[in-house]
Amino acid sequence: MDSIDRLTDEERAAVALQADQAELGHEAYALGLELLELGRRDQALRWLRTAARYHVTGAQRALRPRGTSAVVYDEAGAPANPQAGEREGVVCEPRRPAVTAASPAGVRRPEHPPLTPAAQRIVLGARLRELRQICQLTSQHSARTIRCSASKISRVECGTVLPNLEEVEQLLTLYGVDKPEERRFVLDAWHGAKEKSWWHEYCDIMPSWVQTFFDLERSADLIKTYEVQFVPGLLQTPEYARAVIRMGNPTATEQDIDRRVQLRMKRQQLLHTADAPRLWAVVDESALRRPVGGSDVMREQLEHLLRMSNLPNIALQILPLQEAVTADIGAPVTVLRFAEPVLSDVVYLEQLSGAVYLSRWDDGNRYQSLLDQLATAAEKPHRTADILCRILDLAGTAPGSTVPDADTGAYTRFMERLTAKAPHPNRTEEILDSLIANSS
Repeated sequence: MDSIDRLTDEERAAVALQADQAELGHEAYALGLELLELGRRDQALRWLRTAARYHVTGAQRALRPRGTSAVVYDEAGAPANPQAGEREGVVCEPRRPAVTAASPAGVRRPEHPPLTPAAQRIVLGARLRELRQICQLTSQHSARTIRCSASKISRVECGTVLPNLEEVEQLLTLYGVDKPEERRFVLDAWHGAKEKSWWHEYCDIMPSWVQTFFDLERSADLIKTYEVQFVPGLLQTPEYARAVIRMGNPTATEQDIDRRVQLRMKRQQLLHTADAPRLWAVVDESALRRPVGGSDVMREQLEHLLRMSNLPNIALQILPLQEAVTADIGAPVTVLRFAEPVLSDVVYLEQLSGAVYLSRWDDGNRYQSLLDQLATAAEKPHRTADILCRILDLAGTAPGSTVPDADTGAYTRFMERLTAKAPHPNRTEEILDSLIANSS
């Protein structure tokens, strides 16, 4: 309540509007599912599209088209089918490491990564919705059974709200689930959703909007990311991470920064597990030439990227300064893809003081297309090591330079392209006034 009380009237109105929109979205989703059950597909799709516009997770499952194929790179990072890549200009994706007798502890890789509490919550909701549909019951009927609103049933089935154990058991009884193994499957998902997440000991220093992302990231089969300013968090060294965290938290104590660095290092452990996800990252070259933390820290970071790019489950591409990119992405973006069928792709857009989660199929397709454009413009993964070595060599001759002398011209042209698209500084006040007027 203290945080709500500190909000301005405008911010409080915005929060109320978002809550109303979320409620409308879930109501539209519930109505769309009921119309599907009645066979009225055209009307159902209209309501599902409305729910998708309000970012209701799950609505896109009835709307999104199937995925397309991608170019696969071999263990050395060279295209296994280069003709297809040049012809189609599609995204490369890293392979999972092959399971061999030399695998750690001789354990075979499971088919899917383990599901974290946030993912289990979605699986639980999907199964409850499936059982309700099999019984041909409406969400209102289920709501009356556990004495709640139909919108709560919708949120439970979307995985955004976790019901209590008594409510789950009442719904299973309503849906006629008598077999012990079937009840156990649903109840196991509930207990999994109730477990503490791997980051729970750091929740006091974690913004609430990043907690769900860290949870879903652990359940992802493929992580696609683009970074324009810094090295991706999953690939940062401790000292580089410390410098980045200190920049973003200038008033934090050293103890607080130490814990944040520990959290970031613990997060990176998922890349080295037996069921590690595939990571595909495109990094703007300017991020690699920006001496975050000083020349020594940056050299260590670049050497770390060299080692990480050799892992079979990681594909790292560098977007050259000289490349004119048409993709309209000016901020970091991450797309999580899951092997579990009931988990839809999630687009994560981190901002200065918050984050946006997109799960609509049209938003997902748009960002997938933008990432494909960046991958096509970037150097291919088998050239990453050469580029990093070249940057390291140049940094060694000019450790104090923000941009090595040999590439000053390229960097200047890069900055000129950015400033050419921006309005003249004299118009800044006019633009801000216009934005304020439009938002009021």
